[in-house]
Amino acid sequence: MASGVFAANNSSTLTLTTSGPVQIPIKGVTGDDSNNPGVQLSASLSGTQRSLNFGVIEPPTITATGDTVWYFGGVSPSGYPMSVQLSSSAGNSTNWTVIAGANKINLSTTSGSPTTVTASGNEFSTSPGDIQVIATYNGVQSTPVSLTTRVPGRFTHLTPDTLQCTSQFGYYSFIYYEIRDNLNDLLPSVLPLNENWTTDVIPDYTDSDWVRGPAAGGVTLTDRPAVFYDRIGGESGDKMKPPPVCGDGIPVQHWGQEWRFGTGQVGSGYLLFGDTLRKYSGHAEHTSN
Repeated sequence: MASGVFAANNSSTLTLTTSGPVQIPIKGVTGDDSNNPGVQLSASLSGTQRSLNFGVIEPPTITATGDTVWYFGGVSPSGYPMSVQLSSSAGNSTNWTVIAGANKINLSTTSGSPTTVTASGNEFSTSPGDIQVIATYNGVQSTPVSLTTRVPGRFTHLTPDTLQCTSQFGYYSFIYYEIRDNLNDLLPSVLPLNENWTTDVIPDYTDSDWVRGPAAGGVTLTDRPAVFYDRIGGESGDKMKPPPVCGDGIPVQHWGQEWRFGTGQVGSGYLLFGDTLRKYSGHAEHTSN
C-alpha cells in the first residue's frame, strides 16, 4: 500500500502514482471527513494515477458594532444603543443562528450579511453575554459572538423625601428614585422619562378646590444619570379648601401614577413602575400601589 502525508492551508491537489491502494492521512481529517466540514475532499482515478483534491474552508469571522442592546418599548433615547450590527467575512453566503438566548433578541435576517440584532422585549439577559450568535458558511461555524440585552429593571426610593417651603404653593415635595437595569447596573447615561396618570383624582378632603396639574416629562440628573425626582407642589394661594401650608398637613387628594422611561412624551416608553401620589395640605408623598 502506498501512503503519504500532505498538509496545506489552501486548496491543493496531491497526486500519487501507484498500482495499489492509496492511504493519505491528513492532520485533523477523519477517514470520511464527516467531522471536519471545514475540509472538502474528492478523489479521482486515471489508470495507475490517483488524485486527491482537498480544500480547507476557513471559518467565517464576525464583526460586531457593539455587544449591548437596550429596550425601551419602541422608543430610542440617545446614549442607549438599540441595535447591534453583525457582519460576516462570508458575506451573502452566511447563515446566522442564535445558539443561546434566542427568545431575547430578533435578527433582521438569518441569511446574508450583515444582520441587525434588536431586543425582543419578551425576556432580557440574566447575566452579561448570555446571548450567543454564530455565522455558518458551507457547514463551517464561526466562533460565537456574545451579546447582552438591557432594560430599566429596578427602582429604589431614596429616602428621606425633601420638603421646600414656598409662598406661592405652600410647599414643594421632592421624591427621589435610583434606577438600575435588569443586571443591577446603574443607568449609564442621562435618560428621558415621563409620568402618567392612571386614575381620576380621588378626593380625601370634602369640597376641596385643589386642581390636579397635567402629567409631564423630564430627564434623569446630569451628574447622577441613574437618579430622577418627582417635584410635587401644593396649591396656589387662591385655593383655600384646604389652605396650603408647609409641613405634615391633612389629606387632600390622591391618584394613580406610572413612570415610563426612554422618552419625555407622556404615556410612551418603557413602563417600569407605578405608585399612588398622595397630596396633603403641607406635603406630598408616593405610596405603593
